[in-house]
Amino acid sequence: MKTGHPVVCRVCGSPLYPGRAVFRCSCGANIHSSCWEKHVLQSHKPSFVVGTINLDGEFKPKEAETADGKWSVERGAISAGKKQEFQTPAEGKGYGKTLVKDY
Repeated sequence: MKTGHPVVCRVCGSPLYPGRAVFRCSCGANIHSSCWEKHVLQSHKPSFVVGTINLDGEFKPKEAETADGKWSVERGAISAGKKQEFQTPAEGKGYGKTLVKDY
């Protein structure tokens, strides 16, 4: 039987108890199952777009008007630098809004 320092969660610092569910990340971190999302967001900073989904399963990004009057898609974990513009589909009016995506 091994003795020594207990293995602790890298997110909250609490001990990981034998026999309990533990997630092992591809980076090698051992984490409580309840701390998994926090670890991924803090350590790996994946990019994502915030939005809503309708009853047909279509995703609609949340839009926010910026100070310069342009519309941008609200994103998480934005990396500074690159921007990409695209047109939203027109809703029966023959035109769409130009949105700016930050990368």
